[in-house]
Amino acid sequence: MLNAQLKELLEAGSVEKVGGGYALTATGRDLFDRLEPLGDRAIDWAPTL
Repeated sequence: MLNAQLKELLEAGSVEKVGGGYALTATGRDLFDRLEPLGDRAIDWAPTL
């Protein structure tokens, strides 16, 4: 499952292989920066459900 997700992220240009691991590309960092506030909001909102 993780391998499939990494493959999709690689194909989308969101991550790249670096040394023995993976790192966000500029595109991946931009996506992360845009989605992170939504995650923060979800954590704040979850107790009201």
